[in-house]
Order: sequence, then C-alpha cells, then structure tokens
Amino acid sequence: MGYEMGRVNKPLSAIEKRQMRQMLKELRQRMIEERKEKRGVTLRVVAEEDVVKNAEKVVRHMKFVTPNMLADKMGINMSLAKRILRDLETKGILKLYAKNRRVQIYVPAERFDKLVKPGAYSYTVEEM
Repeated sequence: MGYEMGRVNKPLSAIEKRQMRQMLKELRQRMIEERKEKRGVTLRVVAEEDVVKNAEKVVRHMKFVTPNMLADKMGINMSLAKRILRDLETKGILKLYAKNRRVQIYVPAERFDKLVKPGAYSYTVEEM
C-alpha cells in the first residue's frame, strides 16, 4: 500500500554537518595559503638589495663578523644573516677566516691580508 521502508530525503542535521565540514575545509585552505605568503616574505627579504647594502655598511666597520653578530646588529634571523654573509663573500667584500660546524668567522677583505700569513690555509665558498 502506501508503506515506505526508508526516508527519501536526508535529515536536516546531515546537510548541516556536510556544510560545516565544507566550510572548515575552505577555512583550513585559506590559512595554509596565508602561511605560504608569510614564508614568501622572508625569502623576498634576501632578494632586496637594501638589506645586503645595509649589511655591507655594517660589516665594513667591524674587525670580524659572525652570523650571530650580524643578526643582532640588523635585527634579522640567523639563516638570513648566514645567506647575506655568503653573498658578501662571493662579492669579495668579506673573506672566510675560520670555519667550525657551528660558526663561521668572516673578516673584511682589506684586513684579511694582515691576519693571514703567506702560505696559511683559509676557506673558500666552494669548500663550504
């Protein structure tokens, strides 16, 4: 007769749950994209010549430089300071005086000849 075994339409609560899951999924995607944009900002700082030029001015007046010293003076993080110092070494402004697994010590190129005796071993960028 007019007897039905099951419901044809889903109850309202199931539809609401599906909508909430969809909204949460979209919110998570938006948050992930925002984090990626923030990470991109730190990478763009390296590309800016202003930061490198400022570091160059700071470094020229120091007897020696470590990544920690540069990070403290300029208010940047350590990984950025390490990249800047390597970049300044490739430009010839700094030379690597000593290297340890934890710290690298750079010296301005003008003072390097006074510190290193002829025939003494020093590092180059390729050996890092």
